[in-house]
Amino acid sequence: MGAHSLVRSLVRAAGYFGGTSRQWLFDNPKAVVLERYGDAVRFHPLLLEVAGHYRVQPRVCACCRAA
Repeated sequence: MGAHSLVRSLVRAAGYFGGTSRQWLFDNPKAVVLERYGDAVRFHPLLLEVAGHYRVQPRVCACCRAA
């Protein structure tokens, strides 16, 4: 799934549910995470734009950590 498809799905979900949660948690997909150095994450700019519009904090799971 590409970044545009993901963003389109997030916007549709927000419309369907009448809003969003305060945080979006992702499992490190390439459509979301462009680079990662330890805990530092560089998010896709399109995702950040939509997250800013909805006032949502994007977060990612820790790498290589069993649940």
